[in-house]
Amino acid sequence: MLEILDLGSDTVFAYRIDGRIDRDDVERAFAAVDEKRDLPEKLRVYAEVHGMGMTLDALWRDIELSVRRIDLLRHVERAAVVTDVEWIRKAATVERKVFRNIDIRVYDLADQVRAQAWILEPPALT
Repeated sequence: MLEILDLGSDTVFAYRIDGRIDRDDVERAFAAVDEKRDLPEKLRVYAEVHGMGMTLDALWRDIELSVRRIDLLRHVERAAVVTDVEWIRKAATVERKVFRNIDIRVYDLADQVRAQAWILEPPALT
């Protein structure tokens, strides 16, 4: 199940995954991201993953919708991945190396409050 979270910021796309993701979950998530796509500010992502499985149909839809929105990655400045699931932690570490323009940090589930504080922190002045 995927739950869209409200962390009180228009520039944060936040969600929680706990269990099996289906096609409807994927489409809801992308619809929520699309609502934030034209914001003038950079986007931030908060992903809290307790456990995850995915139907084949959901995986295919996720790939299809991701490819169509690849340009959106330019608008993401940071992402917090909050999980105790080891393969998710490893995947986030790989993503950190691939998407060097995004500040990706991984937190334990026990550090949810710290992760949310970081994702909501005002951008540094440059």
